[in-house]
Amino acid sequence: MLKVNALTTVQRIEAELGLEEDKQSFIEEAINTASSIIESFCNRKFALRGHLDVIPEEEIEHVCEQFPLRRVISLNGKEMVDPFFQESGVIYEKFPARSRLLYEAGYITPAMASEERICDLPPDLEQACIDLVKYVYTDDEDASEREVAAAALTLKSFELGDMKAALATSGGTSEYVPADIQSLLRPYRKSALG
Repeated sequence: MLKVNALTTVQRIEAELGLEEDKQSFIEEAINTASSIIESFCNRKFALRGHLDVIPEEEIEHVCEQFPLRRVISLNGKEMVDPFFQESGVIYEKFPARSRLLYEAGYITPAMASEERICDLPPDLEQACIDLVKYVYTDDEDASEREVAAAALTLKSFELGDMKAALATSGGTSEYVPADIQSLLRPYRKSALG
């Protein structure tokens, strides 16, 4: 089953790779894994959901941990009335020290989409997920675990059905994401400050 954070659909992967429907559970696991890798690489969550930021010191504006910012829900348990904010995640309000800010941020992913909720995930994010699944995927059922791991250098570790691999973790996530996929993801990557 696809997770809520899945950045593409089984149908898109089947079409891209020309796969049969009997591989659906493998494809779902590959999509979930690729989506998690992308979130890790970008240091953020993409699926629309509630988030809580703890603001340790007084601020006159706050940059939310997650974006795009869709709705500000509450500050210290009290509804915020018409807060001024930008989709980029900046809220222009006075925040007392030790505040707890609850807000909704993210995109409606393909897994969340319905007739009422149209998917608004940027197409290049979905393409990055498709490309990463294609990169990891091998149609050779007889490949040894080592051959599969060698073909999947984008991952620190992964588990797809009976196949498991753990790779060296000497550096950051970017070492394991191919350069062409990194270029698609770079505009969405949140820098870790501090």
